[in-house]
Amino acid sequence: MARRPSAVPAPLRIGLYGGWGTGNWGNDETARTFVDQLSRTMPEAVPVLVSYGTPPDERPAGTAPVVWLGASRPGSGSPVARVVHRLVGAAGDLGRHVRVARSVDVLLVAGGGLFENDATASSSSLGGFLNLLGSALATRACRRPFGIVAVGATPWEGGAAGRLVERLMRLATYRSFRDARSRGAMVQDGGARADDPVHADVVFAADAADPPAPGTCVGLGVMAHGWLGVPRTADARDHATSPYVQACVDLALTMRSRGVDVLVFGGDDADTPWAAEVVRRVGQEGGPGPGGVVELVDVSVPGALDGAVRRCGVVVCSRYHNVITAFRLGRPVVALADRVKTRTIMESAGQSAFVVEAREADAEALEALVARLLDESGDVARAEIREATSRMSVAAREQFAELAVVLSQRVPAPDDAVAR
Repeated sequence: MARRPSAVPAPLRIGLYGGWGTGNWGNDETARTFVDQLSRTMPEAVPVLVSYGTPPDERPAGTAPVVWLGASRPGSGSPVARVVHRLVGAAGDLGRHVRVARSVDVLLVAGGGLFENDATASSSSLGGFLNLLGSALATRACRRPFGIVAVGATPWEGGAAGRLVERLMRLATYRSFRDARSRGAMVQDGGARADDPVHADVVFAADAADPPAPGTCVGLGVMAHGWLGVPRTADARDHATSPYVQACVDLALTMRSRGVDVLVFGGDDADTPWAAEVVRRVGQEGGPGPGGVVELVDVSVPGALDGAVRRCGVVVCSRYHNVITAFRLGRPVVALADRVKTRTIMESAGQSAFVVEAREADAEALEALVARLLDESGDVARAEIREATSRMSVAAREQFAELAVVLSQRVPAPDDAVAR
């Protein structure tokens, strides 16, 4: 996948495609990890972040420069009109895709969940995939390699978006996945091979000190699930008392009544209003009262989520990124899950017994699981999580070592068969 040899050697310019600076804090952590690990495995290379976001989205702190592509706008009118609008918009963006392709020597989809059918990423839509397809085709037309590195994926089972996902996978001269279930989904859809590499989520490659001693708080990571709507508005009125929200509120009230402090936080920009809504509801339903404190914590800046999780003995959360952060810091997790990736990573660490379906969350069952982890099951869970995290850290670093080797070699262009 190496760039073409030239008379005057120059640093390899590696374009990293993803949702950088779009308010998705997990994506931004992925960007930081990619830039840091590439600086170690390929110190002469120059990473360039290629974001499907649009200014005034902010550059992820502590990362490389960002080139903004901007996802195609959805348009309005009938479904056919919206599809036509997206196609026209994608065609109009072609010049920008070509300019980006010419500015890098290789373009990589850098981790993340772009290929997940249940993803919250804005790219996981027909317009978003057209945007990525434009970049991939422009990269290939400019005779630059296109790769897909350590991504998550779920089955698409046909449809326009599913066919685009298959095509994008086939365009890649290198593919790898963050777990075997993701690879299996793409093999099933015809976009990957059964021997494509599987490593781990790249964030596990980031440096981490030994897990600190367990804190005394319970962390409550609230997620703005798509089915919740916007808090305190007409479209969310029915969801404000949904089992998910009510379970979060009841858990915070119960912990507070037992003298345990609760730290409430989100995992993306979109989560903050719902986290604030849970804290508001705790104050409304429980009043001031004695006992622990329920605190809304801002974790939007790099390092803030780590700081909050370090204060906790147990973390209850929905966001995949929050689960990863808890694991890296050796904290047991109760996952309020409605995503395949969240269930998968809990299973990989032997923690499936602590997964609760988010849509049908039962407050009493949730409280019982938290109590178990605060008591007799906590030590066992921490040991299992430490072992799994160590294994995934090795696998994630192996991904970057393998990538350095691949980028130094030529890889044949893909044909009609599924390319490696």
